[in-house]
Amino acid sequence: MQFKGKDPKGVAHAISNDQPSIQDDFTIMDGFYGAPTVLHLFTRAGQYAHDDAVFMAENMWLAAHFLDIGACYIGRAEETFSTEYGLQMRKQWHIPEDMVAVGHLLLGYCEGPMPKDKPRKEGRIIRL
Repeated sequence: MQFKGKDPKGVAHAISNDQPSIQDDFTIMDGFYGAPTVLHLFTRAGQYAHDDAVFMAENMWLAAHFLDIGACYIGRAEETFSTEYGLQMRKQWHIPEDMVAVGHLLLGYCEGPMPKDKPRKEGRIIRL
């Protein structure tokens, strides 16, 4: 974590000031933000396998939203499961070696009301 322990406002390459992540907010101590449920998504390698797994996550996210369950998608699963701890977890969970980690889908109920959509920044959406 290149930003851990640093003030996010003073980091030149912070990921997002609008939506801080564990990468740029030193107060976030849990990479899964305390979510009670984390789905780790794996797929077998193939031409569109990664895309298919991400679409699967999107469908689960939309279903969760319909049920008033909060959801958050986090990539970097391949990096997570290639660490020593990640490899131990794969072995413990009996994940076949030919499976590739794609992402994590976090699910849980929001504390308080669901957040409202943020207004879009001017010029970020271009309609043709």
